[in-house]
Amino acid sequence: LSVESVHLQIEAIKIAFKIAQVYVSDPKTMGISGEQILNSDLLDEYADNISHSKSAECDFDLHLDKGTVFIACSDADGTMVSWIQSHFMNFGSGVVIPGTGINMQNRGHGFVLEHNHANQIDGGKLPFHTIMPAMVTLSGVPNIAFGVMGGHHQPQGQIQVLNFLINHGFSPQQALDAPRWHLHKDFTITLESGLSNISEALEKMGHSLVKHDPPGIFGAGQIIMKDTLGYSAGSDPRKDGQAIGF
Repeated sequence: LSVESVHLQIEAIKIAFKIAQVYVSDPKTMGISGEQILNSDLLDEYADNISHSKSAECDFDLHLDKGTVFIACSDADGTMVSWIQSHFMNFGSGVVIPGTGINMQNRGHGFVLEHNHANQIDGGKLPFHTIMPAMVTLSGVPNIAFGVMGGHHQPQGQIQVLNFLINHGFSPQQALDAPRWHLHKDFTITLESGLSNISEALEKMGHSLVKHDPPGIFGAGQIIMKDTLGYSAGSDPRKDGQAIGF
């Protein structure tokens, strides 16, 4: 939770958002593969371009989503499931399948109208969106099932939670309880109260901080993680949820 760590995470998520905005769309129509985007040499190049002392200017738009529920589950055989349900815009498309009560989602809103953009609307094409049920594997075996709901906070919350779990040895509940930062659509930053001690230092680096308190701004996560005796789990205190074992 140091100013240096938070600054670097914010700068990294800016780069990731721009890459997603430019390249990510239906896999059948992308001009670049996921493997190319995640190439270690390319990621190292991006990382080397991050200033350790100054906030970078941004010249792109953030894609916003809302209306999400996340569930993780696991069993005695080691099977793990990471699952998100999201209609988008609270009631989705407003269209219900007759006789079922099933409400259709409205993710088509995620398309763009810009000509030749990777995510340009087209028939039979899947839109880009922010839904991110996540799984961490060790040697190809599921180890952590987790997700952080909250529109475009999802990738931001995920890197913060992963940082605590992997780099600092936090338990799932500790990782979810820890204070977070949030990058807004206009690239201003809001800090939870537990990070208020680094606000002045972040501003000196060029970050623009704002106070902002809408419900769910910092997302809400659920985590199940394997350990030597079985599983440990956590549920985010920011929204309704619980961790249950039976």
